[in-house]
Amino acid sequence: MVKATINDENYKTDIRAGAHQLVSDEPKSLGGQDLGFSPDDLLAASLASCTAITLKMYVSRKEWSVDNIAVEVDFKYDRENQVSSFFRNIKVNGSLNSIQLKRLESVANNCPISKVLASKIINKTTLL
Repeated sequence: MVKATINDENYKTDIRAGAHQLVSDEPKSLGGQDLGFSPDDLLAASLASCTAITLKMYVSRKEWSVDNIAVEVDFKYDRENQVSSFFRNIKVNGSLNSIQLKRLESVANNCPISKVLASKIINKTTLL
């Protein structure tokens, strides 16, 4: 479970998950202090990191020669049409052929967070 706590520092939010912690904030242009990831950045980071981890697991199992994997995700939300768009760019540095690269594209599209974002989502709130 993830817990977010906000106090009196504008929008600075402390986030904890188990033994891990990070800070989220809004940019200065929105009244924040820009002390950490924006909520939109965190959402994009979930997809980027899940993609990178999934690809690394796959190439390791296949014993393919890959030096590094870089994943960039740009997230846009169209409020008027209520459409979320994720634009993912992946750079794989290694000795791979076009068939292997095409397979990695398919693997990326099936990472767990990709599947979550493509599924029907139930978002329930309980005020305690």
